[in-house]
Parts: sequence; C-alpha cells; structure tokens
Amino acid sequence: MQAIQVIEGDQVSPDHYYLISDKELERLREKSKAVEERESNDQWWVMGDLVRRYKCRPMWFTNNIFQNPRFEKMLRGQSVMYPGEGVKGYHCEPMAFAAFMRQWFPEIARAAAKGGKS
Repeated sequence: MQAIQVIEGDQVSPDHYYLISDKELERLREKSKAVEERESNDQWWVMGDLVRRYKCRPMWFTNNIFQNPRFEKMLRGQSVMYPGEGVKGYHCEPMAFAAFMRQWFPEIARAAAKGGKS
C-alpha cells in the first residue's frame, strides 16, 4: 500500500495517509471494536483472561485463590462469580479482582511457593 501526500493549508502534511476501500475500513472498525470490548473493564474476566493477564495456570488460581477459604470469603459475591447454577467456571469483575490481586498477591505467591494455602 502506498502513502499519498495531503496538502494542509499550503504545506505538505508530515502525516502519512492511505487509501483503503469501504470494506477494509469496516473490517478494521469491527476488529478494533472487538479488541476494545475484550479489553474493556466493563466485561467479566474468565479463566483465560486471568491466565493471560497474570501468567499463572488455571489450577494455580483455583488452588491458591478461589478455593482458599480465606480468600473465598472475600471474593464470593463481591468480585467473583463461582461455578454453579447458570455459571460455568469462575467469572471475575475486572476492577475489583485487579485490586484484590494488587493487595493480596504477595501473600498468595509466598504461600503458593511454600506449597500451601495461606
């Protein structure tokens, strides 16, 4: 794809402009919208999102956070929907779960490294 020059006022614009078809523009808009929705804090995170964000395996979350009685009391009904009727897998409210991880991750990681739940 070749850039075109655009004149702004009486000067050649330093920006690069490209001609694309309406079809390609719509495809790019849809792709951008999908990325924004995925990254939006308005959506609940599922296990795959947690794995990508925190670089830990699903069982690590289950064993060290979700099934830890201490943390389950903090999370259940506050920032995590636990599996059950109508819910498959764990669903985390992004802002609240991120705040929980910022506060508790050092303790969780130390306990996990020792091989037990905190």
